[in-house]
This record gives sequence, C-alpha cells and structure tokens, in this order.
Amino acid sequence: LVDWGLALNCAGQPEAALAKLEAAKRTPRPPTLSAAYLDSQIAEVYGTWKRYPEAMAALEEAAKLDPNYDMVYYYRGTLLYNEGNAARAEGDYRRAVQLNPNNDAARTALETVERAMQGRR
Repeated sequence: LVDWGLALNCAGQPEAALAKLEAAKRTPRPPTLSAAYLDSQIAEVYGTWKRYPEAMAALEEAAKLDPNYDMVYYYRGTLLYNEGNAARAEGDYRRAVQLNPNNDAARTALETVERAMQGRR
C-alpha cells in the first residue's frame, strides 16, 4: 500500500495516493514500518502538491509518534523553508542531523539554509 501510494503520487494522483497511505495506516504492518514513517510520507504527498497546512499536520502527528525519527525534521524543515521561514527550517534541519549524522539530505539542506541566512546578515 505504501509503495502503491507513493507511485500514485509520482503519477500525479495525490488523492489516490493519500487514500492508499491512509489505508496503510489502518492495516497491520511489520515492525520495521513505523507509523511515523507513514505520516511523514503522507506529509510528503501533501507537500508535493503545496498543501502545506495538511503536510505540517501530518508531520506533527509523526513527531508525536516518534520524536526521534530524523526525517520528520528534514521534511518539516523543507516545508518551512518553502514557506519562507529559513530560521525555523534551520532548527529542524539541525535536529535531523543531530538525530542522524548520516542523513545527507538534511546535512545538505542545513548547509544551504545556513549559507542563505549568512547572506541576509
């Protein structure tokens, strides 16, 4: 269901994608598939289609489920940066890197936002 939902999102069908991901949340899942991951993927779909309030709500839910899941902070940082809030994005990217120093996407995003903010100072 998760892969199907992500494929539907890539195919430009966000509502169908969200339906599959929500179905995945209601389905028994293996221990390696966390609820926080599912909510972060729902946020990814919303974010892809610039539905930022819904994306942020899904990420807040993911953070409640697993406050140590680094991708929550990477995705939230990206949303915040896209909304023009570089300072808050920097904090989330930094948190993602602290939780997982091997998160190359978060590390690159942190470096990018730090450079952007230095240019404003």
